[in-house]
Amino acid sequence: MREIIDMQMNCEDIAFNFLVADTIQKPPIWIRHPLGILTPCDEKPCTGLSTRKEHYKNRSKCLNQFSKAGYYLKLLNLTQEIPHSQ
Repeated sequence: MREIIDMQMNCEDIAFNFLVADTIQKPPIWIRHPLGILTPCDEKPCTGLSTRKEHYKNRSKCLNQFSKAGYYLKLLNLTQEIPHSQ
């Protein structure tokens, strides 16, 4: 997994989700921000890894490589509302 991250210079957040899910044998959770999905381009100037042409293609490669390596990341499609604390 480390070799993939080093080669891509990306995907450490995805690897962390795989490692936690693999350790506890539970799917990851996604928490929606009250303002929606925020991207680096919501603030100017637009910079960072996600602005690179191949960014999302490389992240998809990471997902596929981690899965092929046998790491557990079972995804479930369910919805549960948790009130946003103020």
